[in-house]
Amino acid sequence: MIGLTSFITRDPPMLPRLNRRRAQFVLTKIDEILAWEQRKEAEKDTRFVELGKYLCEVRAGQYWRLENLKSFDEFLERRFPESRRKAGWAEIRKCNLVAESR
Repeated sequence: MIGLTSFITRDPPMLPRLNRRRAQFVLTKIDEILAWEQRKEAEKDTRFVELGKYLCEVRAGQYWRLENLKSFDEFLERRFPESRRKAGWAEIRKCNLVAESR
C-alpha cells in the first residue's frame, strides 16, 4: 500500500514520440472547428434579430388574422409550441432596437 500513495517516482514515464505532421493536422482541425462554430453563432444572432423584426411586423399588422387566429399569443403558441419565450425575446429585442434607432 505504501507504493500506491506515493506520487514521486524515480523513473518518470517517457514522453510520447511527437509526430509533428499529425500534431499540426489535429491542431489545424481544432482551429477550423472553432472558426466554424463562431461563424454559426454569428449567423444565429443575425437570424434571431431577423426573426424579431418579422414578429414585430406580425404583431403590428395583425397578420395572425390571416390564419384565423384570435390573438398574437395564439399565433406564438402555434408557431413556437416548445418555447414562446424564445419568440418573445426575439421580438422584444428587435422592437427595442427599432424604437432606439428612431
